Amino acid sequence: MRQSASLLIVLCLLASAGLSAQSRTRFTPQKKQPERTEFPMLDLSFYMGIPVNQFADNTDALGFGAKGSFYMPFGPKTPLYFGIGFGGMIFGSNSKQINEELVISSGSTVIGTIPVNLEARTNNWMLNGLLSLRYKAPFEYVQPYLDVTGGGSYLYTRTVLYDRSDRGIFTSDENDVINSRTLESSFTYNYGGGGGFLIRLGEPVYLNVGVTYLRGGRAKYFDKDQTSQWDIQFTGSGNFDPNNLQSDDVTLDYAGEPKKSTTDMIQVNLGVTFQFQ
Repeated sequence: MRQSASLLIVLCLLASAGLSAQSRTRFTPQKKQPERTEFPMLDLSFYMGIPVNQFADNTDALGFGAKGSFYMPFGPKTPLYFGIGFGGMIFGSNSKQINEELVISSGSTVIGTIPVNLEARTNNWMLNGLLSLRYKAPFEYVQPYLDVTGGGSYLYTRTVLYDRSDRGIFTSDENDVINSRTLESSFTYNYGGGGGFLIRLGEPVYLNVGVTYLRGGRAKYFDKDQTSQWDIQFTGSGNFDPNNLQSDDVTLDYAGEPKKSTTDMIQVNLGVTFQFQ
């Protein structure tokens, strides 16, 4: 009888412990995991470069181009981002048409003619590579942001010779490029800051409007007013091979010294931002 009573007491204690554990499991609130509020972002923008200070004294050209930047948050709920971006702008473009008729003759007898229709286009390029820190206010529909940026710029002037004949007789290149030449190049640093707004268009797309002021180091470059005065002439003869136009058949007189100055500018951008949620 005593053994039965002892066994009953043990079973009651075990049952009580099990009920107590279930009660704690059932009624003890579970700690809620924090929701992520910050996500990686991709900016794709058109932007304009406005020269200021010495740069504006040397050129009245405005730069137009496109850029892309990727931003990664420092934490899932931290509105501070690290970004890397690349872009390119053209500060002025000039083109000249070269239309000639090559006469093929034997003695005084004209056998035929070959039309030479070429285009020489000169662009003043600036390529930018930037690292940045961005603080973005964590609002729902309109998110102001501030950027601190730094990096480098590569400036160069390049002339490209294109085949504009109907049959493309001077080149087999799919872009009609016969030859190209870089006439001046320079690399310099830049740094600065700016800000803007991300305006929600729809999840997860935002309109991005921003302005950045960049201090740029000294560089050498040609201005569009200089390149517009360059003389480009075709000097080939009837002895040349029309299927293998040589660079010596086209002469480019680019007399004039490149300009030198700092490259400070204001960049204005308009684009879209995608959040990767």
